[in-house]
Amino acid sequence: MEEILRIEQMLYGEESIIEIPSGVNIDYFVDEIVKLPKFRPFRLESVVDVCIQLCKEESLRNSIILKCTKTCPVIIYRMYLKNELTFEDIKVYTELKGNGLLICYFHENIPNFESIIKRKSMKEFRVLRKTRGFSDLIKLYGYDPLSIEYCLKYDDRDTLNDFLSIQTYDPLAQAYWSPFEWSNKPKSYDLLSFAGYFGAVNSFKLLLLNGFSVNAHVFNNIVCSGSLDLFHSCFQSQFLNYNLISIVSEFCHLSLLEYLFDHQIWINHRDVYVLFFYWNDSSSLCSAIWSSKYC
Repeated sequence: MEEILRIEQMLYGEESIIEIPSGVNIDYFVDEIVKLPKFRPFRLESVVDVCIQLCKEESLRNSIILKCTKTCPVIIYRMYLKNELTFEDIKVYTELKGNGLLICYFHENIPNFESIIKRKSMKEFRVLRKTRGFSDLIKLYGYDPLSIEYCLKYDDRDTLNDFLSIQTYDPLAQAYWSPFEWSNKPKSYDLLSFAGYFGAVNSFKLLLLNGFSVNAHVFNNIVCSGSLDLFHSCFQSQFLNYNLISIVSEFCHLSLLEYLFDHQIWINHRDVYVLFFYWNDSSSLCSAIWSSKYC
């Protein structure tokens, strides 16, 4: 349990360097690091560098590529741009079911790309039929660097401040997900929830200074990010609800889970079921939680 917490704190905490840990389950570390850009997008370059290093170990290479294609294909795209992977390395993965977004990153290398997307009805293909019109920057970052969504996702406080100084934003104004985002979330969130989701601490606090306020929906998205800074600064008892257990379980934020345990917030048999459901492939973790809290 201590080693798992150490990994999580290294990935989701304030440390600037990500190192491959020793003496831990390497599969668990790989699972955690390939999903990190979803929640800490400004750490993408560090994640790519670590994946490059891990791929030098032949026994890990195929597993890492597969996990990246399924979880965060932009890592593969970045490795390709760095000449660490060729399209031949990636081609077999573009043919796997459910890897539609990976196909769109490499559409220029796929002769029958247009015919493929015409046959698909999945959400990403409906949105990405004009992929060739997207710039490389949007494929890399999800947004134009001069958009408010980019500021909120990558915590660009200075540019966000420029936006706020030019016009007044309604607290209900929406930030829209990029077609290159990773999941089936609603098409948009209010600005504060969007910043909270990505743990963009500086941008989030700037919005608060400009009259935005935290509610239960915003707080739930803070929990998604795993940001301890925002969690503690925005914590109010009325925001506590059963969903928090589900969120920290789904997003594997162990530090927040420990906090909820320590404060005995909705820990019951149903909560334990949720933990086992999300971590059913991590028996050592579940055993540690069960032993420390229920035995």
